Amino acid sequence: MTEKSTWLPTSGTAPERSERPRGSLRFRYRLALVIAFHLVVAAGVWWALNPDLDSRSAAPGGLPVFPEIIAGLIFIAVSLNVSSRVPLWGAVAAFIVCVGALLGLVPAVESVYANTAMTRVEGATVVKTVEQDIGMQQVDYRLPDGKITRGYYIEESRSWSRIRSYRRAHPSWSWTSGMRGPFLSVPRGATLAVLVDPAGHAYARNADANGNHTTELIYLGTVGPAWLVVEATMASALLRRRSLAQKLGREADAEAGIPS
Repeated sequence: MTEKSTWLPTSGTAPERSERPRGSLRFRYRLALVIAFHLVVAAGVWWALNPDLDSRSAAPGGLPVFPEIIAGLIFIAVSLNVSSRVPLWGAVAAFIVCVGALLGLVPAVESVYANTAMTRVEGATVVKTVEQDIGMQQVDYRLPDGKITRGYYIEESRSWSRIRSYRRAHPSWSWTSGMRGPFLSVPRGATLAVLVDPAGHAYARNADANGNHTTELIYLGTVGPAWLVVEATMASALLRRRSLAQKLGREADAEAGIPS
């Protein structure tokens, strides 16, 4: 009678299992980060372009602070998962560009929409003004046909002395909004040209002030390329084979003498 032979590992240890490299994030998680970033930015833009006209604190001009912070944190995670061919300074530069793109996105969209989809109406009269907490005026305009439309008077001061004092008084708004202030005011009874949205999506605003074609071209020339950098970073994170985080982790292990 022959005995059944058995095999036991001589080393006394279980066979090694393949582990995912440190810093490697699965594709579905990277895709979720990219989608989350765009959803947060889209929600923030929609909120900024549709402010509550009954609120003294809500105003157009930039992404709300909370979506800006969330989008920035998501972008940091994305930038660490770009291709390992991207140097660390490149990822840092992309984050800085992303911050600038977030700050300028809403003013760029507003400027383009105001000069393409909105209708210029001459001879509107200011019938009511309410100064908001940030100094911008909410205005009721009476159009020549007698209709009352609600909106804003948006005109930023270019006086450096006023700008310095305003930014000390409104630090959070001044550095997180595309329109930093301080804002000029318009008296009741004044007659001016306004931009009105026939579709009813956007609020009325004074024409040729912080939204003319020159401003539109400036925004398109700066925010456009910045968003190309943002989207290129997203694409690199989705399509890469090895991430920047993996590369940095292996370099740290090599310096510490830890075999990879």
